[in-house]
Amino acid sequence: AGRTVDRWDLARAEAVLRARVMWLLVVLDGVVDPHNVAATLRTIEALGVQHAWLVSPPLPRRDATRARRDVAKVAKGADQWLTVRSFETPEACLEALRADGWGDAIWVAADGEGAVPLVRRTIDVMDDPAHIIPPVNGRVALVIGREADGVSPVLAAAAHKRVYVPLRGFTASLNLSVAAALLVQRLVDEFPQLWLRQATESDKEAIRAAWRPFLARTKAAERKIDAWTAASSGRRDGPVQSGSNPALSSTSSAENHNPPTSSHASISSGSWVSTTLRRREAEAAARRSAAEGLEAAACPPQHGDR
Repeated sequence: AGRTVDRWDLARAEAVLRARVMWLLVVLDGVVDPHNVAATLRTIEALGVQHAWLVSPPLPRRDATRARRDVAKVAKGADQWLTVRSFETPEACLEALRADGWGDAIWVAADGEGAVPLVRRTIDVMDDPAHIIPPVNGRVALVIGREADGVSPVLAAAAHKRVYVPLRGFTASLNLSVAAALLVQRLVDEFPQLWLRQATESDKEAIRAAWRPFLARTKAAERKIDAWTAASSGRRDGPVQSGSNPALSSTSSAENHNPPTSSHASISSGSWVSTTLRRREAEAAARRSAAEGLEAAACPPQHGDR
């Protein structure tokens, strides 16, 4: 069955599009565990990243098929909003990075010699050339390697910066998707001036076209999507004008050089709770309530003697 698309859907889609982090590309280099891939895609999409590139690990075909299925299950549909490119080898990915203008802005998530911790202290140090953090040409291709041994030698050798999140506890490592979330959030927070680098109109049109099938699956909904696309493509990089189209409304802005935020953001993991578990919890609550009622009826409050 299809679903209808309403004004809120389209307004939110346009707000999300205008808030996209276009200057940051996340590359997952040979990550083996499909759950880590999916969780990372879900996280970076929620943080506003649009572009994700995946370098495939050398898996047998049967395992690769299972991995794709697991990614779809864990990502919860987040990957459908991303522009994802896949590569068979790190060499092919590096060639594409250079061809698309990311070649001089490759940062790898790695510690060791020459690595820079992504903390405010480091980012504010501007007099030491070894610690100047601002992205080259206002772009960063952040490469995150696989769980066991990190970034591949090919991409590590091409890196212009090695960055990491310092740890201060006994635990010596983080889950890959958690590390990705911290790295992306710190980069986004520390370079608010790069929010001025918005998507070009051609980029926006391509993204709207890619999102179209996921916003609606009925003819009526498609007509609303077409009206949205037509109205949006006729507008330049400014806020949505109220009244410019009944399908759109102004819901967010990237003005004053501040990163856009969404009032719909949530850290709730409720979507992971199955309906069966929710039903059992409700039944247990009803049983407790009934038992408390019986207990209260059997033991009425005692009043003191007059």
